[in-house]
Amino acid sequence: MAFNNLDKKLAMGRVPQTDYVTPTAAAANAFVEQIAREPDGSFWTIEPKKMNNKGQGTGNRWATESWVEAWDSSLQFGFDASSQNLGRHLLAAFGSVASTTQGAGFKHVFRPLDTKISMQLPAYSFLELLAEGSGGISSLFPSGVCEKLELAGDGQGRVAATVNYRGSGKEQAATGYAWATHVQKIQGTQNYFFNTQADISIGGYPGNTSPVEFNCDLESWRFAYSNTLAADAGYRPGCPEFVIAGNPEIGVVRTECLLSDSAIEAEWTFRLRANDPALGQLKNQTPLEAAITLTGAVIGAGPEVHKLTITLHYFKYATHVRGVKDGIATVTITPDVIYSVADSEICEVELVNNVTSYTA
Repeated sequence: MAFNNLDKKLAMGRVPQTDYVTPTAAAANAFVEQIAREPDGSFWTIEPKKMNNKGQGTGNRWATESWVEAWDSSLQFGFDASSQNLGRHLLAAFGSVASTTQGAGFKHVFRPLDTKISMQLPAYSFLELLAEGSGGISSLFPSGVCEKLELAGDGQGRVAATVNYRGSGKEQAATGYAWATHVQKIQGTQNYFFNTQADISIGGYPGNTSPVEFNCDLESWRFAYSNTLAADAGYRPGCPEFVIAGNPEIGVVRTECLLSDSAIEAEWTFRLRANDPALGQLKNQTPLEAAITLTGAVIGAGPEVHKLTITLHYFKYATHVRGVKDGIATVTITPDVIYSVADSEICEVELVNNVTSYTA
């Protein structure tokens, strides 16, 4: 029997798991639908770490035995960034959020995980479904930890997001999980961000003094937050969890996936300005601060609006490349983002929307 790939669906936990190893339980609206831009192939990839006895003293140059030491799983997909759904992936990537009421809406501030307190990023469960009733895919993938979140705006379209998750290696049948009742549908309910809503403000460090607004001169921008995970260290010898309980020949899955490091990337392209002040700022290594802001629709009766603000507290330009678009001179700039001792911050993301909480 053939299956149409466009029938495939993906959902992630509405909030993080209670801990790394415990999947999100089946409950009403426990998961949130994820609309992938290009749902090609399988969303999740499962990979066994296979071993054999080739080269051992068996009297045979061929392997006579094989086994699996461990299992790995990974996910990558792109989606249109909406004010509501983006918050889940921001929490997964950054690891920390503080939420407060703001008039008709709610303000969520995402900051990098404080590894002095915990090295474990939030873990999420995912459901993958394809023609369930016809013997297709109906799987639960627990313990997904974010390796990378990237946002990009170009032209007049919706802001594009791409995420990468690393799982525990476990895939199990989604027995007891019902898409109709356990997954919150988002189609027709989201407020999407468009590149036409973008503005970049760049000023002096500290405090973003004398900022210059790049709105009509802005062509495109990109922001990425990446996490280096101690993935191999997650297979703990002293507390193994086997794919099949009590059967080490079939292999183990992770019981943790700790954060070892993070990195921030950014890039923006503007129309070239008179006397090109950015070139001087590159040559002089001028300390700068920037805010990338997306301003959306009014929330309820207002005056609050859906809004995303990415603040880079301290950077100096790393590259400066002149180009052309539609016959108009442009410059593409890459900042080298640095930790600000003055602010005790490197980067924070503020999201205002109508979602009460991303943790409860």
